[in-house]
Amino acid sequence: MKRPLLGISLVFAVVVSLFMFIFPFSSEISVEDGSEIQFTGKIYQKEYKISSSGETARVIYLQSLSDKDERVQCYLDEPLDILQKDIAAIGSTVCVKGKIRCFHPATNPGEFDSPQYYQILKIKYRIQKGKIIASDRKIDFYKEALFKIRCSLERVLDNSLEAKDSSIMKAVLLGDKAFMDEEIKELYKRSGIIHILAVSGLHISIIGMGLYKTLRKVGCNKYVAALVAMTFMWSYGIMCSMSASAFRAIVMFILRLCAGLLGRTYDMLTAMAVSGLLLIIEQPLYLNHSGFLMSYGAILAIGFVIPVLKEDVGKAFGLIYLNADNRIGLKAMDIAGYFITAMTGSVSILLVTLPVYMDYYYTVPLYGFILNLLVLPLMPFLMVSGIGCMVVGYFLPLGGVVFGQAIHAVLSIYEYACRIADYLPGGVIYTGYAGRVKAFIYLTALGIYVLLKLHKKLSDRLPQGITFGIRYGILFIGMVILCSRERYDIRLTFLDVGQGDAIVMECRGDAYLIDGGSTSKKNVGKYQLKPFLSYEGIGRLKAVILTHEDEDHFSGMLELIEDTQKGGIAIDNLILPEVSEDSKGDNYKRLCRAAEDNNIKISYIKRGDILSQQGVLLKCLGPVQDMETDSPNEYSTVLYIQKDSFKALLTGDIEGRGQENLKEYLKNEAPEVSELTLLKAAHHGSRYTTDEEFLQRVRPLVTVISCGENNKYGHPHKELMERLERNRSRIYVTKDFGAITVTYNKKKAFIDTFIKSPLHGAFNGENKATF
Repeated sequence: MKRPLLGISLVFAVVVSLFMFIFPFSSEISVEDGSEIQFTGKIYQKEYKISSSGETARVIYLQSLSDKDERVQCYLDEPLDILQKDIAAIGSTVCVKGKIRCFHPATNPGEFDSPQYYQILKIKYRIQKGKIIASDRKIDFYKEALFKIRCSLERVLDNSLEAKDSSIMKAVLLGDKAFMDEEIKELYKRSGIIHILAVSGLHISIIGMGLYKTLRKVGCNKYVAALVAMTFMWSYGIMCSMSASAFRAIVMFILRLCAGLLGRTYDMLTAMAVSGLLLIIEQPLYLNHSGFLMSYGAILAIGFVIPVLKEDVGKAFGLIYLNADNRIGLKAMDIAGYFITAMTGSVSILLVTLPVYMDYYYTVPLYGFILNLLVLPLMPFLMVSGIGCMVVGYFLPLGGVVFGQAIHAVLSIYEYACRIADYLPGGVIYTGYAGRVKAFIYLTALGIYVLLKLHKKLSDRLPQGITFGIRYGILFIGMVILCSRERYDIRLTFLDVGQGDAIVMECRGDAYLIDGGSTSKKNVGKYQLKPFLSYEGIGRLKAVILTHEDEDHFSGMLELIEDTQKGGIAIDNLILPEVSEDSKGDNYKRLCRAAEDNNIKISYIKRGDILSQQGVLLKCLGPVQDMETDSPNEYSTVLYIQKDSFKALLTGDIEGRGQENLKEYLKNEAPEVSELTLLKAAHHGSRYTTDEEFLQRVRPLVTVISCGENNKYGHPHKELMERLERNRSRIYVTKDFGAITVTYNKKKAFIDTFIKSPLHGAFNGENKATF
């Protein structure tokens, strides 16, 4: 079947993607973060959310009266029932007063980029502590009624189900993920079944087609039945906030009904193309949205890859049973046919969406396609039970509870299966970020794999076995290119964790985390450390090395350790400074307990200990064994790294007696620690350390300082900056440059910063800059 609209849509999407790549959309705004504002706009959406403090927040979305593309999100500082009142009704024009909160961009690779996400939704900024000071109370009765129906149905779920089950069913049936249990959401994501929480084709086929067929069975005219079903499903989509996947499924449903009414053949891929064109024309940035790409990638897999893969696998199974007893063979083929259909479906969708997994999540759930064999067959039952719970429970609360038991049973099966997969080895593959070039090469290979099968003229020219080998060879090469990662002699990344320290060291495939904490950013392990490690394809840390126990060095490290038994980054070893028992504070002991609870080996390090890895010297210069001090900063672990002429010194927060001991040691016993390529300045750039005598001895070519924006300590101090400048050391500060990466490979060193100039220069083998 020729599909000209599909071809036009694909070409249009490619052209738009290239245009956005060459001329990226600017996310800059003219408002000042933290300033007071009065904003007048029309409410087009509203919802309840859980705030960072754990409280229920009242949120309205406003569209500017003067610019239809200017939208803001407003968190109201109003009573809980404000969203149920006419003053905040959808369609009303309101004036709100509050404080502007700009969306902060990512400053580390892998970190969630808020401005980019909200730019897709056309939301410019957020208003906090908003107060409605005026409203015209002109209500959009249609959308307001849908909002109130949704709230009523959510109350029924709350009254009929356990809190955790209710939050899941709100997401599954009503598209409301705001109250989802974070642990369950992460579990579903790691297991590869997070898609069940999106309103998509499954919902439309069950609800929409179920309604249409029911109306037809009771004698309703096909035109009336179709109109009622289409109107109902469009309203359902609006009630569920009309995500990209919901819009795609509803448009395809409408076109399917229209094709039947007009006596035309329905083509799934053409219908998909129509919905995709409409979305891209309305918002081109959807091409950078993972949900959009996953949804449309799944349909492309169903249309192109599944038939090809199913035929290949079917032939293979057919050969196996060719010489079997006919009766037994046919029964076996029937059973195998079900698994072939299910498995090829899951694998095909994974093949198409693999670049999306890698570029947006940086991981691939290995057992996801197997879990979906269990999850998907139970979804219709779960959804019907959920609908029954809402409808019956609205009139008879006890009836809703009965349906709730069936829902709980299915969700318990899901959770149990996911937790089993979580504990199996290799459940999550940390592939890392692939990038557009590799993704393009892989998808081209996948396209050739399909084309050689579907294009008879091409496939008939060669023997079937040769064609088969060429197809799978090309697909294999494309996958190898997609998943390949360059390995470096040494790569040190100083992450921007605000007021704190976090350094990731990579040596030819082995990875270490040196510190990882912050006092200015919450959950730094979840939002900065783990995303970066995943982005780099690091699923296992050979060791995490703590320099000292201050919160700004260990808080995120503790999160990673506690996450290892939940499918997180594996950690082989925790290395702590070997100090006296009296010097070990509460945080030190807390970290030890966490490591023991998660079966992580604990080792201790002192001056003179050497960790050689992949030809790289990693030597501890401090603290001295069993050092006794009341100040954790004084016993900070100091690490010296050397490969060829590349020399780096990481000094933690060393100061006071610890710094004096270090200077004496460098003078008398470690003269080779000089003419450094790289120095990590101690204590976030404090004036009280990294003094002139120390700098004269180590003479760093480049100095990295890790500190937070507008920190209360005034780091980095002016005095230190002047000392570094006098010693002609080039200075990089994480609060200004974001993540700072120093790479030494093939006797050359490069500096890469996440913000501003991407490349600042290279050093030759003699540590002389060639910027």
